[in-house]
Amino acid sequence: MEIKGGPKIENVPQTETPSTEPEEKIVEKESGLETAAETQRGYLEIMLDAKDELPERMQRVLMAIILHERDLTSEEQSFFDKARNVWWKERFGVSFERRPRQRIGGGEKVRVKEKKRLLGKIEYTAKKKNRVKQLSRSLRALDEEKQIEEFNSEERQTLFYDDDKKSFYVIDNSGQKRVLGIGDVVSDYAWGITYTPDGEMPYSVFRAIAKRILINEARRDVEKLYDEELFATQGISAVGSRVGEKDLEVLLLSEMQHGNVRGIVSERACRELLTRISFNHPSVGFGVERSTAFEDVELKYDFKLRKKRWLRGVAVADNGMSVKDYEDNKRKRIGIQLTINIARKPRAKKRKDFEAMREEIRERSSVTRQPVDDTKFVYVPMREILTYYK
Repeated sequence: MEIKGGPKIENVPQTETPSTEPEEKIVEKESGLETAAETQRGYLEIMLDAKDELPERMQRVLMAIILHERDLTSEEQSFFDKARNVWWKERFGVSFERRPRQRIGGGEKVRVKEKKRLLGKIEYTAKKKNRVKQLSRSLRALDEEKQIEEFNSEERQTLFYDDDKKSFYVIDNSGQKRVLGIGDVVSDYAWGITYTPDGEMPYSVFRAIAKRILINEARRDVEKLYDEELFATQGISAVGSRVGEKDLEVLLLSEMQHGNVRGIVSERACRELLTRISFNHPSVGFGVERSTAFEDVELKYDFKLRKKRWLRGVAVADNGMSVKDYEDNKRKRIGIQLTINIARKPRAKKRKDFEAMREEIRERSSVTRQPVDDTKFVYVPMREILTYYK
């Protein structure tokens, strides 16, 4: 406390016995993070759903594990563990390894700052792993034909199935049927629209669409948590991909925020339109990968397009294909930077900044979720997007 006109008297902290535990253990205790082994089902199912993003060898080993068709060799198990750890860490910031940490050094301010950062990482790691554990529980309930927790919400729309037409549909506010594809179901989650499969549809159909919904929602939730973690612990600026539907509606009420909302809605609309196409029309041969906050803010691309097929081998003169043509066909991932700015000067400046980043993108992409082979700047005028969004 402070006495008026007198010296400042500070509370003297009680003397504590120094802990002999490693810094990581101390911080984990304070955060409440459980150290028990995580349920593996959810992790494997998310990887299986994203198998096109994995190298072919990884796909083969993953299928052997999922199908229980054979025991892995020690070399295969070692390869899988390492590849799984790298994929989850780069994509979602989830680590399965428990390496001992060094004590945090430096002055008191540095120690407090680093301890806060470490607490933040552990807190978000716990949230992400708990979300995957929830997925594991729901998939187990689906296997056992029990009630699924996520599908109890009254905010969800009922998804029906037309057995004659082999298609899904919902009933809109006017009482009319609106046909949906798988791509519509998974992409609508980006707009806060969720579905519960109708219990009257054939069980095999119910199981397939329910599993797709559960995995899609879990993966997107973990991605959002990772973006929030980067914002909280690394200082990566908040980006539109983290803005929820309710927050967008609040921003929309403020005319001063219309420019920001227009950019967020336009980017999301383009990304999710391409996602719908990739699921509903798989013959187009591409997939969409959402970018992290780091990629969006630092590397300047909003999302990635991934070719589902690529050539093997090397280009040789005998096959009639030039090296350039071979490389163009082999290319797998392209980072997309969108702009909707109709003014030429701001658009030109944004493009110039983006082009200046291309070399740095190539150098730094190895530390992101997935490297990109090239980047493209795309101008899409969307003057009326907010009118349609409302």
